Amino acid sequence: MATSPQYAVSPDYAVCTLTTADSSYSAPTNYQTLFTGTTTAKGTGVGHRILRCNAVVQGSNAGSVIVVRFFTSTDNLSTFKLLHEATIFNNTAGATAPAANISIPFLEGLIIPGSTGGNAFKLVCSTSVTANINVHLWVSAL
Repeated sequence: MATSPQYAVSPDYAVCTLTTADSSYSAPTNYQTLFTGTTTAKGTGVGHRILRCNAVVQGSNAGSVIVVRFFTSTDNLSTFKLLHEATIFNNTAGATAPAANISIPFLEGLIIPGSTGGNAFKLVCSTSVTANINVHLWVSAL
């Protein structure tokens, strides 16, 4: 059992707002960069671990199902690799009903490494419909 617990040295937080629909699974043009890894070369103790990610629709998305897509890029956003899709089912926010808010557990625990070939690792996201969606990400340095 550890006698001195280890805590995140430099926790970080990022948020982006998705507003424009993009149907691409391999080359999105309407995306937002959610997190950019360090430019330090990959190695021991370099990088970030995703602690939590969630998406919140700002208001209603009645009549539509929203898909939030997460991509990685290791070549300065020249190419994208689909990492995960999360679904937000339709809801009508109001005085008695909160806006849709989903957790994205697939990303929890994943490592965002240091740079690869001089390019920082990037985590970007897009959405399937035009809406206002805030995507929140909490990370800690390794």
